[in-house]
Amino acid sequence: GSLAMAFGTGPAVAIAAGAAQPLACELGGGSMAFNDSIAVPQIFASPGQRNFLVPWELAGLAEAALTATVGGQASPPVVVPLARVSPGIFVLNHLQQAAAQIASSGGVIAGPLGVFPGARPALPGETLEIFATGLGPVTNPPATGAAALADPASVTVEPVVVRLGGKSLAASFSGLVPAFAGLYHVTLRLSEGVPTGRAVPLVLQVAGVDSNTTFIAIAEPPAKPAVDIAP
Repeated sequence: GSLAMAFGTGPAVAIAAGAAQPLACELGGGSMAFNDSIAVPQIFASPGQRNFLVPWELAGLAEAALTATVGGQASPPVVVPLARVSPGIFVLNHLQQAAAQIASSGGVIAGPLGVFPGARPALPGETLEIFATGLGPVTNPPATGAAALADPASVTVEPVVVRLGGKSLAASFSGLVPAFAGLYHVTLRLSEGVPTGRAVPLVLQVAGVDSNTTFIAIAEPPAKPAVDIAP
């Protein structure tokens, strides 16, 4: 159910992107399969790279053999290790800025001013939406390659812990993003007392497994006005 990339020599006849859902298993003049029989939905293909969705049918396996076929010619199989969870937060630049937006802001990124158009630090009390993949099995799983539904939602089976600057916080929601395949999101309300700064480390933990370390910006809460009390 997670997103992955494969690199090689000539794994596509043409550059192509899979926009329609359910995702196609034939893209850019080629196809991929696990264990010779499980077709792989693809998101992007080019002469050197393929982005794909790991089929839900592989759940429970420790490894599987992946092959690519182009023009009727199959590559040698490559053994791919598999895990129940393998969390990864999407990043937006070389500074590992997390793909985390401020909820109900129209897509504003929780980053330092100027890092992206409209980006700004999040404030304590606001809610973050963090985009990731590899958060494991979900309730109401969609068919392989199909988009997740909004109702009923596909919620992660394993609880997700969000670590901000070393402080552990429980996610208010974690599951698949409706209308997308393989894309997870985690929502978190920033409580009072969360670490602040231009580059607060952000990590997701699922079933004891840590994601990559990314960064967001969190501003100091506005100072409360002083009140003078007359004697």
